[in-house]
Amino acid sequence: MEDETAAPAAKIRIKTNPYIPHEVVTEILLRLPVTSLLRFRRVSKAWNATICNDPSFQCTHLRRHRTDDPCLLIAPRIHAIGKNFNGSLSGLYQWEEDHAYSTATALLYPMPVPPFPEFLEAHDLVHCDGLVLVGTRSAAWVLNPVMRRVVELPWGRLGDSTSFSYLEAFGLGRDPHSDAYKVVRFFTPPRVEVLTIGSSDDRCWHETVSQPPWFHVKRRPAAICFKGSLIWTVDQKDRNGQLGFLRFRLDEETFSLIPPPPCWSWDDHEASTLSELREVLCLTTSVGLMNRSLDMWICTDLDLPQWEKCYNILSDWTQPLHPVAMLGNGVLVCRSSGNYLHRCTFQPGKGVTVNHTICMNDLRYDNVDEGPLVEYPSRTATYFDAIPYVPSFVFI
Repeated sequence: MEDETAAPAAKIRIKTNPYIPHEVVTEILLRLPVTSLLRFRRVSKAWNATICNDPSFQCTHLRRHRTDDPCLLIAPRIHAIGKNFNGSLSGLYQWEEDHAYSTATALLYPMPVPPFPEFLEAHDLVHCDGLVLVGTRSAAWVLNPVMRRVVELPWGRLGDSTSFSYLEAFGLGRDPHSDAYKVVRFFTPPRVEVLTIGSSDDRCWHETVSQPPWFHVKRRPAAICFKGSLIWTVDQKDRNGQLGFLRFRLDEETFSLIPPPPCWSWDDHEASTLSELREVLCLTTSVGLMNRSLDMWICTDLDLPQWEKCYNILSDWTQPLHPVAMLGNGVLVCRSSGNYLHRCTFQPGKGVTVNHTICMNDLRYDNVDEGPLVEYPSRTATYFDAIPYVPSFVFI
């Protein structure tokens, strides 16, 4: 007989995880940076599917974070190891604004290694929405460093060694109509080929129906991707032609010429640098004695281009400065010859002044795969690519 005086059985409490709707989880994930999402995709299969396999999520995340504060990607070009000449790109190193200039930067991605003499013909890195284009005179790769994905591009007929065309410049940008990413090659005599990444015919280049004007374009600096167009600087070889900048619309695949600022001369043009800073097209040129002053012009509309002079950068540096990126807190990073980076700050009413200068040969680079810090002194690396970079989940 059951003891009526016995204590009632203790209630068993079962813990249940609170249910969070998938729409709420997605909205939270969309607010996080790529570096956090790379860790959180391991939380569950559902999160991993949303982060890595949902094109709608990836497009929305890119749209929200496209204007985030960028970091710098630095790529040393190796030219000498001991007595051997080994032209190559060693890796992409990430440098953040909150790093001290003397601290090490981390290896973000090992670069494709073009053999000598490809190093001599290597083009500057080209970037767009977290993708990076690495190009030489006979090979090219598109990679997403943070996703560690890389695609080697086919070379095509015009790039063949039997062709009489010479590859002058590359470009990489997003077609605003189709949201597809396109790689563009500019040849001399003027002919242009386009390859669409991720399309059904992404192994084939097609030549543009619209023929480019008879211009030479500068290989360095690389093409600027701005509001659905690629923009190259017309080379000084065309001194008998018009001053300006060649625009290529990625949606219509047509060409036009953007005029320079008023009273612009070929000397101004030769000393100028075109860059995209915070979704504004910027044009800078050295002025004054010993190149110690830099005028900065901006343009916001490519269809009705008007240049407005907004800033003047003052420097004790005798080499021309070339803006690279606008980082957090209004910090402008410029570079000059000799692999120097210059950290500039805006002063209301006074223009822009250079606060810190560092040589990229003096930085120590943290190779996370091999452990020890790596150094690239001037006897080892003669040139450093430095480009702005915002990580993304763009699939290639």
